[in-house]
Amino acid sequence: PFAIIGSGNVKFIPVLKAGESMEVEQRFILDGTADSGVYNLPVGLAYNGPEGTQRTASQTVNLMASRKPQLQSAFYDPPQSGRMGEPLELPIEVVNIGRNLVNVSTITIDGEGLDVEVGSSYVGALDGGTSGSIDAQVLPQKSGALPVLVTVNYLDDFNQPQVFTHT
Repeated sequence: PFAIIGSGNVKFIPVLKAGESMEVEQRFILDGTADSGVYNLPVGLAYNGPEGTQRTASQTVNLMASRKPQLQSAFYDPPQSGRMGEPLELPIEVVNIGRNLVNVSTITIDGEGLDVEVGSSYVGALDGGTSGSIDAQVLPQKSGALPVLVTVNYLDDFNQPQVFTHT
């Protein structure tokens, strides 16, 4: 599922003395349909040994591929104008617009100039095309348009906690 970017698949190193090291870099692009996981990439080495004898060796490089979820957040029912110090509901929906399941733990809401009364909700797994929502309640403390920060906590394909944010 990998393609080499910017060069061929052979690198030439003119001289590397015993005990020296050299960093070799190769850029790849991952096929958009590839699954997340660890891919083994064989690397063949050909070199001149002592007294000019041809030698070969092989190594394996492990490449990790991880998909970022394709999430979208928006109001599922646009809120009415609020007044400073009066409760206001913010009905927010997070949609998995991708094809793969996303293991969401919580959606939280925050914002400068907002006192958040109800601002966190557990969601669970979202299959592609499904959504989770939060009916947040806030008290505006400033006048004018106030940005709302939506934070989605989820586990990536390697079970590591990650965060998606949208304002």
